[in-house]
Amino acid sequence: MSQLRSFLLSDQAQTLADIQAYLAGNLGVKYSISGVSDLCKRLKIKAKTGRPVNVRQKPGNVDDFNRIAEAKKFVKCVLVLQITRSFFIAPTHRDELRAGTRTELSRKWAPMGHRPIAPVKIGYENTYLYLTICPFTGEGFATFLPKLDSTSFGWFIQKVEESIGQKSLFIADGAKAHKEELFNEDKLVFKKLPPACPELNPIERFFKKVRRHLKSKVFETLELAQIRIEKIVEIISKSIDNVISLTCFPYIRNTSI
Repeated sequence: MSQLRSFLLSDQAQTLADIQAYLAGNLGVKYSISGVSDLCKRLKIKAKTGRPVNVRQKPGNVDDFNRIAEAKKFVKCVLVLQITRSFFIAPTHRDELRAGTRTELSRKWAPMGHRPIAPVKIGYENTYLYLTICPFTGEGFATFLPKLDSTSFGWFIQKVEESIGQKSLFIADGAKAHKEELFNEDKLVFKKLPPACPELNPIERFFKKVRRHLKSKVFETLELAQIRIEKIVEIISKSIDNVISLTCFPYIRNTSI
């Protein structure tokens, strides 16, 4: 029990499935998902969103201020900051993922009645991961570019056209940068998704997996963020069958082109 408790509080597990895999692989014990949930309740540990603490904050500063405030009878004012990030997610389907040095919070395992601390960095550097995937084959093309504009998108399209061997259907959302005149119709036929219909874009599921591994991570530089994203994409893409299962939606699989 103590070994499992240490594992949970070390931020290595994000879901009940992660705990299930740890119990089977490291302790040789097999639990169902409901069994893992009951086990966490017995340990009095649950997943909670951490309290954001800037990585530059010095240990003890908050406690010192609270002692001074109490001594001088300050009126306490609490500011709550909710950190969010927008992601621009790409037959061939395509989209972009914006990521950078700003930390996005996620839930962490912590003892009941205690809110864990979550180090955050309020960074303003961003990069865009351009990704296109063929849901039928699981093959794709990806690169990092500094902006989401027509110039960057045009360069990306040129590289995709150079890498494909036959004429293909290219599906993406209606972002302003996605201009039809950038395509060579002898190689790529561009079709836009209906407005406000991200659920039709299978790349959403791929990037959902990427975002899961970026939460609660602190990146001091944009280069470190890119290295991390690159490793995550490589891990997810290692299995072609996994990519196909993520992206080959029924409406795509049952459609004749």
